[in-house]
Amino acid sequence: MEDNIVWKAAQALTRAVSPGQGALIILNKKVPAGSGLGAGSSNAAAALLGLCRLWGVSIPSQDIQTIASSLGSDVPFFLHGGTALGIGRGEEIYPLPEADQANLVVICPQVHISTAEAYRSLNLRLTSGAGVNKIQRFCGQLRDGSLPLAEIFNDFETSILPAHPDIREAKAFLEKHGALAVLMSGSGSSVFGFFIDEESALAASRSAVRGNWRAFPAKTLSGAQYFQQMFG
Repeated sequence: MEDNIVWKAAQALTRAVSPGQGALIILNKKVPAGSGLGAGSSNAAAALLGLCRLWGVSIPSQDIQTIASSLGSDVPFFLHGGTALGIGRGEEIYPLPEADQANLVVICPQVHISTAEAYRSLNLRLTSGAGVNKIQRFCGQLRDGSLPLAEIFNDFETSILPAHPDIREAKAFLEKHGALAVLMSGSGSSVFGFFIDEESALAASRSAVRGNWRAFPAKTLSGAQYFQQMFG
């Protein structure tokens, strides 16, 4: 239990703002581990925010951000949700203009990808120069009110896809079934595709039948929708 990131989040928060407080936490895991979907990170952020509410404590934004960063590079994003730019190790978060809601299909090929191994296999030369320009252009297009699907990219694909045929197959499946753009999520192993409407996404999701796949339709959420889903 003490190795679980939710436990670590609760311990860090109680040490910082509310020594002696406790809570009964029941963790119902639905997102596969090692899928690149931020399962553990989102759990930790939800624990931090939920415990602040439960204990009735107010903590400065920078302090809770520091606690989140100590738990993992992805945790700070899940304190905010919505569309955001993460820099540094990903822990420095800057909100971006919200994109229009998009219909997605997510496929988890049930392949576990170690984030540490993914970073070791990454050719860092691929993330310099042109990559920075792409990020700047992407942010500029969002500010102009568009979702530039042609501009999305994930440097991990260059090292992960050649080594994992199941992930390549999932990406090819979504492209074949009409996705406007397909990308691996984080360091894998999940892939997600953007679809023109909900009906198309549902059709592709129903067709994604493989013995080792978990596939489901999804929608993007604004920051406000994210917190509504979390707390009602």
